[in-house]
Amino acid sequence: MTYLPRLASVEQACSWLAVETNEAWTLQRLMEYRLRPYFWLEHDEKLPRLSNNRLEGVMAEMVFGGDLQRLEFDGHEPFVTMFRTEDGTLCKSEPGFKLPLHELRFKRQEIEETANLVNQRKKPREAALTPREQNLEKRPFTVHLEEGKVVKFCDLAHIIAKAMYPSDADLGSYGITRLTLDDDLLEAVKTQELTVRNPAGMGAITWVAPSALKSGVLLPSELGAFLGKRGIGLVLLPHGSGPIYWTIENAAQDIAKQESLHSGACGTLLDAMVDAANARELTVRDPHTCLPFFPLVARQFYELVTHGDVNKWLEQQGTPYRWRTVEATSAYLSGAVILNIGGRSALPVRALPYVTSWNLSPDEVAGNLARKTGAHARLQNTSALHLVGDMPTKMLANEWDAFVVQLDALKAALSNLYQGEEDADSRRYADWRQRSASLLPAGVFVWLDDFHNDHQRDFSPEAVTYTQERGGERELNLSPYMDAQALAMVMEGFDSVQHSASQSIREAPLASDLIAFTSWYDATLSASYWWGLSDLQPAEAAMLLCEQDPHEEPTPERTTTSETTPLDYRKLLRAFTDVAKREPSPRTLSVWHKHARAERLKYHSWIDRYASAVNQSGDWECDKTAASFEMQGAFTTPPNGTPSVARDGITTAQVAAIFDALPYTAENWTKRLSDTKWLQSARVSLGAAGGATSLWCPATLARLIHGKARAGDKQKTLEALNRKFRNKSVLAPWRTDWDDHYAVFNDADEHQ
Repeated sequence: MTYLPRLASVEQACSWLAVETNEAWTLQRLMEYRLRPYFWLEHDEKLPRLSNNRLEGVMAEMVFGGDLQRLEFDGHEPFVTMFRTEDGTLCKSEPGFKLPLHELRFKRQEIEETANLVNQRKKPREAALTPREQNLEKRPFTVHLEEGKVVKFCDLAHIIAKAMYPSDADLGSYGITRLTLDDDLLEAVKTQELTVRNPAGMGAITWVAPSALKSGVLLPSELGAFLGKRGIGLVLLPHGSGPIYWTIENAAQDIAKQESLHSGACGTLLDAMVDAANARELTVRDPHTCLPFFPLVARQFYELVTHGDVNKWLEQQGTPYRWRTVEATSAYLSGAVILNIGGRSALPVRALPYVTSWNLSPDEVAGNLARKTGAHARLQNTSALHLVGDMPTKMLANEWDAFVVQLDALKAALSNLYQGEEDADSRRYADWRQRSASLLPAGVFVWLDDFHNDHQRDFSPEAVTYTQERGGERELNLSPYMDAQALAMVMEGFDSVQHSASQSIREAPLASDLIAFTSWYDATLSASYWWGLSDLQPAEAAMLLCEQDPHEEPTPERTTTSETTPLDYRKLLRAFTDVAKREPSPRTLSVWHKHARAERLKYHSWIDRYASAVNQSGDWECDKTAASFEMQGAFTTPPNGTPSVARDGITTAQVAAIFDALPYTAENWTKRLSDTKWLQSARVSLGAAGGATSLWCPATLARLIHGKARAGDKQKTLEALNRKFRNKSVLAPWRTDWDDHYAVFNDADEHQ
């Protein structure tokens, strides 16, 4: 079939696509590629408005997701409960009605775009560029848009003008181009060169007036012809490629890249993930809402997953690895100004000028967070937060108005102060840098991953052009040089927040006192125990070389000590695992230490000093043993001599880490503890703003979690919670309380 009608039936569309792509096509495959089905709605005298009083009827589009899923699943008899008419009117029919399959129609333009997409994917990467692609390569300007994400019509003029004149030095040309584009875009809509759609139902807006088009949106895939005529290339970024939401296919590829899996293993992983999604073991999300849902058939290229979704599934499968986020794989976790808030990395807003080498000055920070920057807006996906108790709370844009005014006042005052003086500009700027950052609010922060993503986009070569780029202008410096006074100013208001660069709670004595030094690590790290073992596993050795005791079940993938980062741990683990596979044999901690030194791997220096002390000859071993007991006693008795008792509860951050995926992920626990009523009975004490965190009774939490579990999952949940109390040393004070609950319900479950 060579001719394709403007409105093709299912049979005509499949036949034409089969010829064009040399592949078999069915209705289900048409639906997989999101082609929109239409039908003819006959005039009804009882409901004449549905057909706009047109006796011949109107064409209508099936729009309800449930109807489309049923059609994809059944493939024989369309059933319609909601539809949209040509003028964009959304209608609901109760209880719905059936249509003959032969009455469905698909638009020629969408069918042709599908054929182009399929054929494009089949091309080998090294194939020669087509004339159209060569033309795109030669175009001087390029617009990058995310595939599947609509573009606001009111933003299109800015997007095009910014692509043509990205530098701040071209503001004049940018402004003239944008004004010209406003009229050009209206004319393009009138001539139907551009199709502006209603965001509520995605129907075309036919009333061409600025007021009507202001809220309209455009599909990125429909912009190519319009931009191409103006010498502007269009690059569609892959759908579902992170950093938050990923298609199952892209997620499997990213995990394979992380774990160095070959293509066959990647394919096996992808199949397992798709099977898990279809079995509802792996949570998938609707691409339109990003909310969890259960499709009849999960598609590897369409439904989305997050790191939390995949890692929860990986944990259930017992895999030895987890899918790491960009944040978790970055060495910037050891930055000097990074905070750890609820297990998530954050930056004080006062640090933003310093980490961006003052490319973002304090007045720009305040103006952007106040959303007052117009066409040259930055940080549009970054929000400022402050702590209310231990709950991160977003600041409103209008709360930044006061800080914008203060910074403007300082700028004016400095201009008057240095007016007419020699080197006025240099002196004024030096004074500005000295005083302006302190006018940003104390105790306010941004999430590091959000800011990092915005910074990459805001200072990309497409967004900013430097006349004399020296290198580093586009990078974040998370350990900037600051004197003590500046650092204290930046960290003001975060006294109660854990500082990522100093997460190690140990403060060891000087190595010059060998007895005290080794006794310290024997007491805090069980060093003598680990040193005496004849065989250590690679993971145990890697943890110890990063100053972490494997018995305490640390989280080395997320923990930064005084000298090592999660990246250092991963490098050690990878190297040790490779040695163990290549040359299987028992290895002591001393052997692993020597191997790390020989391979010049980075590790914590405590092991060097400890090995040196142990290997020295002398009569101090007995004294060391006695001192070790004294040192251990120092950790169980406070300075006032009163024996220590168990704490009243565990912190919110500890709850998130210990009870991850039971039932909430670590990222969601903080919010759930704040606003979920059935958890409140586990609260022991309430935190205060800028002060101590709330404390929670883990035994009570565990009982509540078990009680809320579904009937079929209660025993599984009970066992998972029991393992937490058996393995987590921090839960030891509540073990007896939990054992009573476990004994009662475990027996009950067994006899059901």
